[in-house]
Amino acid sequence: MYSMRFSTKFIAIVSSSIILVSCSKNDEGQSSQEGDNKGVRLKYFESVQAIGDEVDFVLLPGFELSENSGIRKFGDYQNGVGSYEYNCSWIKNTPNNQGGGLNQEWVNIEGIPHGWDINDNHEKTTKEELLQELKGYEEIIDQRLLEAPYKDHVIVLKKKANEKGNWRFEAYIDPSHRIDGDGQRAEFSSGIYSLKENAIYDVPPDEVVVSVFIQILETIDE
Repeated sequence: MYSMRFSTKFIAIVSSSIILVSCSKNDEGQSSQEGDNKGVRLKYFESVQAIGDEVDFVLLPGFELSENSGIRKFGDYQNGVGSYEYNCSWIKNTPNNQGGGLNQEWVNIEGIPHGWDINDNHEKTTKEELLQELKGYEEIIDQRLLEAPYKDHVIVLKKKANEKGNWRFEAYIDPSHRIDGDGQRAEFSSGIYSLKENAIYDVPPDEVVVSVFIQILETIDE
């Protein structure tokens, strides 16, 4: 279940994409060439509120930012030196009409300064190695991820056992190892402290998940 606010904003995103596609072939070639020289990393945010503003198209009414949300910075990540991480949770409490008390449901977005290099030797891990290691996940295929600047820099996975009240998606990010030797990871998940049938959040469509991850990424010069 998603609000009309989500639908309107997602349509706006799609409309913008159509406008971009309508550019001349010359412009497309130039953009593609410029994109090929770009890497991708977790976008720099000054505050958890700014992260919420970036992904508000998937936040349902009544889910409030948890006071436990926060950002940790290491070095000068904004200017390409060091790294940072964040964890943002939005929580909604609803009465439990069956056993009393409250149902607490949350949606979470996390940025982690490591995750691509499963070999632990600071050598680039291939997509095949990553999928072999994470047998409980499968890759999301989205045209946007097959083009610059995301191609070869971002892999988005979804948990095979995703269901309402318990779902998880992960984006593995390779910023050409200029920021952190292990690459980066972003997570988008939801759960509930109650029976899963009491959950409000459905499993989001793949295209919506990719849109969320794109919103929290930014390009860098390789």
